[in-house]
Amino acid sequence: GKDELKRTPMPWDASAGGGFTTGKPWYDFAPGKEQANVAAEANDPASLLSWYRQLIHLRHASNALRTGEIRLLSSADHSTPVLAFVRETQGRAAERVLVVHNLGTTDAEAGPFVVPGESAEALLASAGATATHTPEGWKIVLPAGASGVWRLR
Repeated sequence: GKDELKRTPMPWDASAGGGFTTGKPWYDFAPGKEQANVAAEANDPASLLSWYRQLIHLRHASNALRTGEIRLLSSADHSTPVLAFVRETQGRAAERVLVVHNLGTTDAEAGPFVVPGESAEALLASAGATATHTPEGWKIVLPAGASGVWRLR
């Protein structure tokens, strides 16, 4: 398929060449480079760049997210916009992490997911994302496009 917009130059700033080049790039920049560029997003804690930096830092700091076994919790038949999985390591440094993403455009509730643990430490969560332990399992509430990563104990 055509993927030209996936191969656009990375805009480092809002200048004509995007801080990428002083010449003409092979592909033009994707729309919105004046706002969506590294210089504009670097110091904005709510930016996509900052979110990815937090995710990368979190992965480096978590054995479960780096090397843990993965178990899909959400349905694989695409009947829900929610992607949920747990990653877990065993042994002395055992760690269990619940990861839930709302890939939809409306708020979503997910679960109950039967995963061991009675408390959830938010390692990284979008505003409004919650994980609640109930007798039936973990119930998750996520705004549209939100994510949550919780360490379960």
